[in-house]
Amino acid sequence: MQDPHYSYMDEDRLTITPTMFKDMEFCPMIPWINTNLNYRTPLTSSMELGRETIDADYKENIARELDLEKPWRFEVEALDRETGLRGVIDIVAGRRELTIVEVKLYTKTRHQHFRNQLLAYVYLATKTIAPVKRAILVMNKKPIIDIPITSEHIQYIQKQITKLKKIIQTEQPPTPNRTQNHCKPCLYRKICPHTQT
Repeated sequence: MQDPHYSYMDEDRLTITPTMFKDMEFCPMIPWINTNLNYRTPLTSSMELGRETIDADYKENIARELDLEKPWRFEVEALDRETGLRGVIDIVAGRRELTIVEVKLYTKTRHQHFRNQLLAYVYLATKTIAPVKRAILVMNKKPIIDIPITSEHIQYIQKQITKLKKIIQTEQPPTPNRTQNHCKPCLYRKICPHTQT
């Protein structure tokens, strides 16, 4: 199931996704544009390849290579009704204390925005399944980030939820955290209010 950028739980409550936390860290204009202008960029070739390649067998091999505690569950859908956070967790391992794994096909040099996405999945699993003790970001079959989870991580995401909701529920676009040079290759450039000024 594709993780949608946003949807409505009911008439009053907007759901948010871990993808939005990644986008917000990269540039807050992206979740604002997705929500307020209802715009999505076309899938890139790397996204299409990822959809085709990262299947249950691929994830099972990752779980085996990481020697994760069983049982292993893949593509676990979860919704926290209190916050409206909804997502599909790539790998959930263990029973009473979980390990969460986010799997990417490619490797990037910057990881902070993916770390925020990973922590959002941790928060979601903690709220809906069981406490999370460890979170791993795997890129191109290699663990890039491996975090022992603490209460501070949960508190951090609670603050990020508040920040994200404030951004997407405000009519005025947020201040970008990217320079014009960073904006040149951006797929949102043609519609972004920042690049139109």
